[in-house]
Amino acid sequence: MQTQIEQPTIQANDSGKEEFSRYQELLDGALALPPELRAMLVQRVVASLVQARPRNVKALIERVRTRPRGNQPPPTDEEMEQWIEEHRMERYG
Repeated sequence: MQTQIEQPTIQANDSGKEEFSRYQELLDGALALPPELRAMLVQRVVASLVQARPRNVKALIERVRTRPRGNQPPPTDEEMEQWIEEHRMERYG
């Protein structure tokens, strides 16, 4: 099944045209791969984007500082779901 892929806007300068040409070569090569290899390629590209994001150290320190203490009741299921969602948003945007 072939899907339409949105084409990027071409830059006015030469380096933009070169980048677009390289992008088109990579795209054509990727689309020629079998589905299993395309899936692996997508996973690697996405992983490289996630790893490239800097960690938000201040937010991490704040979460550790405000975590429940031993003398407090355990978090509710709703609080846990909220924490998990916040973590996912911090990690994956």
